Amino acid sequence: MADALHFADSILASQAIMKSNPNLDKVYDLGSGNGFPGMVFALLYPKVQVVLVEVDQKKCEFLTHMAGVLKLSNVTVENKTIESFPDGSMNYVMARGLANISKSIMMTRKVVPKGGVFYHLKSEEWGIEVGDIPTQLCSVWTPSLVGEYKLPIGAIKFSVVKTDKIA
Repeated sequence: MADALHFADSILASQAIMKSNPNLDKVYDLGSGNGFPGMVFALLYPKVQVVLVEVDQKKCEFLTHMAGVLKLSNVTVENKTIESFPDGSMNYVMARGLANISKSIMMTRKVVPKGGVFYHLKSEEWGIEVGDIPTQLCSVWTPSLVGEYKLPIGAIKFSVVKTDKIA
């Protein structure tokens, strides 16, 4: 059952992201772990290049294996830290379990250029995280709600919050 919920969460979040940005051509899934949501996103949108970024070597081996088994030519696996990517190299990023919104945008402040977008997959507590963003970060990043959805089981609402880098 948990697997089905992970898939449902990833599918619904991916749809919200694409609806908000139909011209998306490449997205980085930060802290990919077991491949949710990045691998599911790649399955749903084969024309979008998906880069799975993960620091754990064993998880990267699993992700590479799964991309091969699923014949996903639009997936690349990067076994490195976020900070090791070149400045301004990630126009669009997403993450589900990486960190809270403030910490996530701090970690990507150099790699996401002005005009870039970070999609955060969050629970119904997302408003608290947005409220906790330090004022100085709000002058660089603007948060907004992209979509809300419920999973097939349970009453909890999930959300996709995007932060646009404006400076």
